[in-house]
Amino acid sequence: MVGLVVAGLTVAGCQGPVAPTNGVVEVANLANRESSFHWQSPGLFGTPLLGGAGTEPIRPCSQYARAFAPGTQRLTISSAATSKSVTLDAPSSGQKLLWLVIEPDGSIVETTEAQVPASPYCGG
Repeated sequence: MVGLVVAGLTVAGCQGPVAPTNGVVEVANLANRESSFHWQSPGLFGTPLLGGAGTEPIRPCSQYARAFAPGTQRLTISSAATSKSVTLDAPSSGQKLLWLVIEPDGSIVETTEAQVPASPYCGG
């Protein structure tokens, strides 16, 4: 019996962590210039101390997505023209999806997936 429990734990341990999907940010970069995505996740007692943070590029004419675990995420999207800061409150159960579009002129707007337009710079 002990052998079955150990074998079960070994198999379960080999599957690796499951990516969080409580809060999802999707960014459509319709500009022909690279932009950036910066996040600050809460840490100890909701402060930035020991929280996660990072910056990733968003390639021109591409879709970018990032998922977060529950909590309040502070996000900043920067293009050649401007920056936009938003807060994503990822629930502990369920999912919240946030869509942003970097327009061809570099402006940044919140939208829904159905409203993402085509870009003249991206073959659309």
